[in-house]
Amino acid sequence: MSISRRDFIKLIGAETGYFLFDPKLRHLVSLAEAAVKQKEEWVYSICEYCAWRCGTRIKVADGLVKKIEGNPDHPFNYGKICAKGNAIIKQVYDPDRLKYPLIRAGSRGENKWKRASWDEALDYSAQKLLEIKKKYGPEAVLFTYSHMLTGGLYHNLAYGFGSPNLITNLSLCAISRIIAEKVTYGTPLFLHPGLDIKNCKYIIILGHNILESLENIHTQWLIEALSNGAKMVYVDPRFTVTSSKARRWLPIKAGTDLALLLSLN
Repeated sequence: MSISRRDFIKLIGAETGYFLFDPKLRHLVSLAEAAVKQKEEWVYSICEYCAWRCGTRIKVADGLVKKIEGNPDHPFNYGKICAKGNAIIKQVYDPDRLKYPLIRAGSRGENKWKRASWDEALDYSAQKLLEIKKKYGPEAVLFTYSHMLTGGLYHNLAYGFGSPNLITNLSLCAISRIIAEKVTYGTPLFLHPGLDIKNCKYIIILGHNILESLENIHTQWLIEALSNGAKMVYVDPRFTVTSSKARRWLPIKAGTDLALLLSLN
């Protein structure tokens, strides 16, 4: 028996049509599709890799994270996430991440560790803290943490321990802006509700490398403003991505920002 290529394709088409239109077979296909969909779902959350906490939606299949993308309805990022946000999946599945407490088992630098339970690790940490407090006083301990939702716990810990030494990334980053806004407006504008970057025509930025930093929505606004023809003057000792997009780059000496601002009066 011989069959031409054209007749073979016709035969396959006929068989496929019968398969698609047969009610029993279509019912089986629907059940299979439903079973696949039941194993896959989108979970809505936020990113904790920086203080802005952009909205995310996470594709989960069979209990495993398969994809992370921005939540298009979130007012901080409108569906876009940065490189750090895209890397969240590594926080869960990176083969080198810590999965349980480790206590040094040798001298410093030997890289010898032993696995410990959480109770053992907490007791060990508490013992060391109390030893330092007894010998040097509570002020000898500095508490630090990233700007995350559990920050209040660290405040309570430092207060209960008796140490006034508590810093976060805000201490080295946004604290000057927060203080300036508080004395100017009466309250810090944490979310910058008064900013209208995307509609600005002339923008002056001092040392805030927006196009490479963490403030997702500000990056989007600045790109939109520049795309609409806004002129930007960027002040920074370093030549950055933001500098490369500026109409004028002012590489002043580090620490002379105030002198520059006073000269503008």
